[in-house]
Amino acid sequence: MKITTRSAVPAAMFAGLFLASSCASDIETDVNPDPQGNSLNFTASVGSSTRAEEINIDNLGNFAVMARGMHPDGVLYDSYLIGSAAGGEIAHFTSMSSSDATKGTWNLDRKVYWPETFDQVLFIGWTTLKRGADGKSESSANGVLPAGAVFSIAADDQPSISGFKPLKADLSATPANGIWADGAGQKDLVIAFKQEKRSPQSTVALNFRHALTQVSIVAGQKGKDDATDHRIVKVKGAWLVNAAESGTLTATITPDKEQSQNSTAWTAEGLETYGSYYKDIVPLTTNGNADLLRSTLMLVPQSLTAWDGQSATTTGAYIMLLCRVELEHNGTTHTGSDITDIAIAGGKHYHQLFPVNESRYDGSQYGFVCVPVSTDWAARVVNKEDSKGAGMHYTFVLDICGMDSGAGVYPPISDGTALVAKLIPSGATVNAYVLNDGAYSEQEVSLNVVTSRPGNKNIGSPVLDEPIKFSVNVSGWADPDQNWTDGSLTM
Repeated sequence: MKITTRSAVPAAMFAGLFLASSCASDIETDVNPDPQGNSLNFTASVGSSTRAEEINIDNLGNFAVMARGMHPDGVLYDSYLIGSAAGGEIAHFTSMSSSDATKGTWNLDRKVYWPETFDQVLFIGWTTLKRGADGKSESSANGVLPAGAVFSIAADDQPSISGFKPLKADLSATPANGIWADGAGQKDLVIAFKQEKRSPQSTVALNFRHALTQVSIVAGQKGKDDATDHRIVKVKGAWLVNAAESGTLTATITPDKEQSQNSTAWTAEGLETYGSYYKDIVPLTTNGNADLLRSTLMLVPQSLTAWDGQSATTTGAYIMLLCRVELEHNGTTHTGSDITDIAIAGGKHYHQLFPVNESRYDGSQYGFVCVPVSTDWAARVVNKEDSKGAGMHYTFVLDICGMDSGAGVYPPISDGTALVAKLIPSGATVNAYVLNDGAYSEQEVSLNVVTSRPGNKNIGSPVLDEPIKFSVNVSGWADPDQNWTDGSLTM
C-alpha cells in the first residue's frame, strides 16, 4: 500500500518527533492531551456480505493496526504511534454494542493516547480473521494474515501485503460434506484506511473494505423444452483455470480522504486452478441456476485473458467442468439398440452423449469440457461505469445444453493423468446405473475420468453441437451509501 513519500520535516517539529518516536512508556505517560486519561480504542464497520465465508461486522475478528503521524499536506512522519515498519499491533475484539448491533469495540494490548506533537494520524488496519459465536477470534500462524503473506513497509514509505495466496483444498482430507472446495478454506482479506484528527474522543472508527475479488460459477439449461429435448447434464466439479496463484497489494493514501480503495492495486503472480470437486452430482435444471462451486472463491484481483480455443499449451483462462451428458427417452427399449447401449430405469432409457463411448453405456464415465473467459478485475474504481476488481462479486452464468447452447469444447489437456490427480481426490466414486444379470441398478462405483477425445475431435472442438454460452454478472459487496457500486458485463 503506497503512501505519499515523506518530505523534509521543519526544524520546529523535531522535538515532537522525538517524543512520538520514544518508548511505549513515554507515549503512555508524557504524550497524553486527554485529561481524563482515555486511551484509544477502535470501532469497525465492514461492507455488507452475502456469504458465510465473507467477513462482516458480525464476525470480524482480531485485526492488525499501524498508525503514523501525518502532516496536514499528507506527508507521513518517520515515527510510529502504533506498530512498526515490520507490521502492526493486534486489536482484540472486546464487545459488541448493547444499543447498536452494527458497532463493537476492539482494544490493543497496551494503552495508546492521542499525541500532542501532531494533529492528524493515519491508521491502517488489516485482517483475514473472523470470530465465532463465543466472541473468540480465529488464530493464524502468521498473525492476522495467512501463512506466507507479509505486511511490510519499505524505506520509501511504501507499505505492502505481499505473498498473499488463496488456499487450495486438501484433496487427501475427507470433508464432512463430501465437497472439496477451494473457496471453503480461503480467507477474505479486509483493509481499512483512516485519517483522524486529534479530538477529545478516544474511539477511532475504521471502515474495512474487501480487498479480494469474489467469484461464483452457476449453470442452468436456458430455454430448454422438456417435451422435445431430454438432455441431462450431471456436474461433478467446476474450476477456473489459469487464475493468479498469489499477489502483492499496494495502495496510495490520498490526504484528507477517509478511504482510497480506488487507488489500491494488485500485482498478480503465477498461475493456478481454483474450484470444487464433489462426491455427489449437481444436476442442471431449466428453472434456475445451480451453484457449481458450492463455496465462493476469494481470489487476487487480476486481468484474465481468455484461452484462444486452439492452443494445446496456454496461460489463457477458461472455466472447466467435469460432467456427463445423457439423453433421456420414455420407455424401456430403443430401436436399433441392445441393452448395453442404453441404461434402463424407472420406465425410461438413457443414451450416453458425453463422454463419447462408441461401444456401450458406462455410467461411471465423466469428462472435462470448458469455455474460455476473459475479465478485468485488476482495479477498483468508484464510478459506476468502471466498477471492477477488489470488493466486487463476479458470477459466471453458464447455459449448458439449453435451447441454443451445447456442452462446451474440449479443453487444452496435455496430460490427463496429472490433471486428474491435481483436481480430484484419490479413490473418487460416483453413483451410476450398472448392468448386472440383465438389469440395471444404481450403485456406487469408481469414477472413470475420460480425458481422451474421439478421432474426429480436436482441442477446442465442440463436445456436442454448440459451445457453452455464458454471461457475467457483477455486484458489489457493500451498501450504496458506502460508495460501492453495482454493474453488469455480458461476454
